[in-house]
Amino acid sequence: MKKKISILGSTGSIGSTTLRIINYKKNLFDVDTLAANSNYKKISQQILKFKPTNFVISNYQTYSKIKKKFKNSNTKIFNHYKDIPKKIKKNDIVVAAIPGIAGLESTIHYTAKTKKILLANKESIICGWDI
Repeated sequence: MKKKISILGSTGSIGSTTLRIINYKKNLFDVDTLAANSNYKKISQQILKFKPTNFVISNYQTYSKIKKKFKNSNTKIFNHYKDIPKKIKKNDIVVAAIPGIAGLESTIHYTAKTKKILLANKESIICGWDI
């Protein structure tokens, strides 16, 4: 059975490397959600190649362009994590690779939606210490 995986920060170096590994092991993983900030070219490529169920784009201008470009796609495009329906099934793995404090909110949001969270940044732990 395929593992359901989400990658927060999919256009960065860690996210891109994770996707390269997934590409080699397609029979083991099902890409649920990808998240990025503003890299239009990489976001477009990832939607076409990995066909994620959801894609969260935090930069509004990029979100608008991508939403328009992929309006007939099966991938649902969101501008914020909170917009993803609460009914989604839990992920098996979430890779949290958004650097700095920008990754804190998404990491917290996904802790309730995953069985295993892989942190690729220490900032999410340090910034959210009291939480």
